Amino acid sequence: MKHENFGFVQQYTWSKINKDLTQHIYPYLYSKGSKNIGFIGACWGAYVLMKACASDKIKVGVSFHPSLKNKPETIEELAKGIKCPQLILAAGNDPEEVKEGGIVERILKEKEFGDKIKVKTFEEMKHGWMIRGDMNDERVARDVKSAMEMSLEYLKAHF
Repeated sequence: MKHENFGFVQQYTWSKINKDLTQHIYPYLYSKGSKNIGFIGACWGAYVLMKACASDKIKVGVSFHPSLKNKPETIEELAKGIKCPQLILAAGNDPEEVKEGGIVERILKEKEFGDKIKVKTFEEMKHGWMIRGDMNDERVARDVKSAMEMSLEYLKAHF
């Protein structure tokens, strides 16, 4: 699941991203009247989402085909830090840790909001399908539509 632009992504440490969130993004959203913030992340963005969900700023998170390996903390440490409901939509070839029944789901289900955790594996999809999938492939189009509908319903339910 290596992507050719991973070197570019590595320069964006959590410290740098959190600084931007704290100094720019959250203040901007609050200035526009936002009371609750939801976060959507795909691939490496799911890592950023889960780190942000360890704060009290984010109320709900939605992850598409999360890429959580090779980060400063373990997947278990990352999941243990999350403080809000999560919808995780994994691809069939994603690591077992992020799929239904995986360690991320098991850890999150033990939290006070555990009954709000939802994990679904789209078995026919390959990592990256939500943001790089071939929408001319009817299976990809079908599952992207399903994932988007699930995401909207989940976000509405938790706001």
